[in-house]
Amino acid sequence: MLGPPIVNAAASSKADELWSERLLDHLVDAGGIFAAILGAIAVAGLLRGLWRKTLGRRRDRYARLRRLGTNAQLAYFTSVLGEPPAMRRTFESEISRFDEYGRWVPDSKTFIEVVYIDRDFYVQALTDVDETVHAYSVTTRSKHFRPSFRPPGGFAVERHLVLRRLGLHYRYERNRGIKLGKTRFAELMTPNQAASWVGAHNAHYFEAVYLGNPGLYQTFVYSINDAGAWVWDAGFDDRAMHTFSWGFNEPVLDPKLALAQAVAEADAAESDHASVRADDLQSHATPGDKLAGEDEPEGIDGGEAREVDVPAYWGRFRRRSRVNTYTVIGPELALDDYPLARRKLYEPGTIFGVNYHRVRTVER
Repeated sequence: MLGPPIVNAAASSKADELWSERLLDHLVDAGGIFAAILGAIAVAGLLRGLWRKTLGRRRDRYARLRRLGTNAQLAYFTSVLGEPPAMRRTFESEISRFDEYGRWVPDSKTFIEVVYIDRDFYVQALTDVDETVHAYSVTTRSKHFRPSFRPPGGFAVERHLVLRRLGLHYRYERNRGIKLGKTRFAELMTPNQAASWVGAHNAHYFEAVYLGNPGLYQTFVYSINDAGAWVWDAGFDDRAMHTFSWGFNEPVLDPKLALAQAVAEADAAESDHASVRADDLQSHATPGDKLAGEDEPEGIDGGEAREVDVPAYWGRFRRRSRVNTYTVIGPELALDDYPLARRKLYEPGTIFGVNYHRVRTVER
């Protein structure tokens, strides 16, 4: 009579034991799989770091440089570039201000210059006391390092007649880009301003273009910096380029300052403090400048270049010379107020990007 219950109890105990053992086995297997996943992630991280330091180093640097932009904080530049700046200094510079009557008054502002040094490039950033970046420059140091840069924004291009009749009048086209060490100046549109100088040991050439709203109200400067590569392949041997300048009329008045002065003068006129004739303002504009109320210029390399007569020797120089530095000046800083320029932008000593005499002591 008691036999069957004992057998049933033994079978139940054996079933419970088998269930717990199976669960333990599953847990052990899951732990092994989890450990294998963690190991694979660690190995992938090591391989990724090794790739960034060896074969993929330049590609990684290209991606980092593309993330930079004006109005960012200096700490952001440091996090993107992966190391703190090698150099830092604070200095005062004169900037343009306009009083309530639209008259220029002298003023000064404190700037901070920092320089990041990589074996393939220099990055120079100019900030205010709050460490907000208002301008930055990238210079390639190697003929094998050719980062690309595309000005942000774009412009509208009229479509083909057939598409326009279908109601599709315009298409959006991004501003065209450049590649340091490859793009020649002749491939760019005719600049608003350009200048070069050659000294006893140094040389510099730059072209500046202001794109207005298609460039997010930023100024873009493309130059040959003597701290970078492709310097002495340029046409500096042409003595006509030793003290060259283009687009600088007196008084120098670039588009941003023209707009600032126009706004100040308009406010003064409305309050009966002063009146300004539009043709007087127009007479001080430099070639290619756009004043308030005019159409914005098209993007760099976008549309047709301005029809202007340029000296033959300048054309030869532009066809021969490659860009090794690009500079972005933010919307809150005018080209004429670039803090590292001489009293006049076209004077010898104006440099966009790092100063070779300063960075050569910490080169690596």
